[in-house]
Amino acid sequence: MPTIEQLLVEWESDWLVSIKTPIYDLHFRKEVHDGLRAALEAQGHPDRAIFDEAFHRMYIEAQVMAIRRQADNDSRTRSMQRLIGQLECYRRKFTRVWYVARWLRDVPPDESDLHSVLANRAFDKFCDTPGGDCLGARSLQRDRQALAAMTEQVVAYANEVVAHSQAVPSYGPVTYRDLDRAVQQLGEMLKRYYLLITQNSLLTAAPTIPGDWMGPFRGPLVQPG
Repeated sequence: MPTIEQLLVEWESDWLVSIKTPIYDLHFRKEVHDGLRAALEAQGHPDRAIFDEAFHRMYIEAQVMAIRRQADNDSRTRSMQRLIGQLECYRRKFTRVWYVARWLRDVPPDESDLHSVLANRAFDKFCDTPGGDCLGARSLQRDRQALAAMTEQVVAYANEVVAHSQAVPSYGPVTYRDLDRAVQQLGEMLKRYYLLITQNSLLTAAPTIPGDWMGPFRGPLVQPG
């Protein structure tokens, strides 16, 4: 059986890397999509709908497939759903005593009391009751169920319309709000589990886009003649 330290190395160097970048990409695409559509709307060109429809369709297909991957529970995958499942499987190894000691290992002695409070407070968020000795099964199951529920309609759309062409789709209406809510909640889950595993805060799941990404659109893309 792997030790908690061995598991932590795998979760941090493999699982989080495989999950963090796609969730960042979800937020990146949303910012670019929303910004470009707003610019097209403001421009008011009579034929803007031609590009807008094609660009918007590509955006939706990319987003629903990326959300589907984070909800995937296949044993061959690295996803948010499976990461929480890993923590649930090994939750008894993930103890409060070990977690607080690891948090405090590089903390100056005069700050240990403050950081002990912070470490215990962070650990409590994953316990079934405050002060629990290890990660709580019910707490982790709630997160897995919440992830499945919030992505259910989006995943059905991805499976039946984007990945395949099902004759009679079974999904209900999928709205922009469903997409935006899934992106937002996946970002919050990433920050939550990033703190638990690395003991470092991830302030945002939305990357800062370097440079002026709208710059190429400020001049004509096609030269006359």
